[in-house]
Amino acid sequence: MEDTRFVTKRISSLFSEAMVYNNAFSADQRNFFSKEGTTTQINVALINKVLDPIQLLIIGPIMASASGPQLAQPLEMLTVARQAFEVDELILFPAKPKSPLVANKIKINSEEDKIHWLNIYGEESDAIQLAYTLRPASLASPTNYSM
Repeated sequence: MEDTRFVTKRISSLFSEAMVYNNAFSADQRNFFSKEGTTTQINVALINKVLDPIQLLIIGPIMASASGPQLAQPLEMLTVARQAFEVDELILFPAKPKSPLVANKIKINSEEDKIHWLNIYGEESDAIQLAYTLRPASLASPTNYSM
């Protein structure tokens, strides 16, 4: 958990260096996310309040629970947040931002999309599979958004 808290702060500092006004917390701080039994809860009102004056909120995957802080499953947190905030599409950045797969933004909406891109870019199977799991989702490189 200590490493996870450090990485959350490091991500925040990288955004700060890029002049993106942000705040970083682990999800258990301020109870942004909590676990009650097998149910993951999200505090939408608090997140909206904290987001109001900033550009970006970074939430690390450590969740509050009755037994204390615990490492959370990021995909579970993402799914709960996506439903709560009615996010239509996710944009994922693969580990290799210069991969030809993301020279242009691509959408993964179906099994056919997944199979098509896996047949061409099998080496990017982790990113393609994640996009399929979170569909509808797009894979892109940060360079797709540079000015």
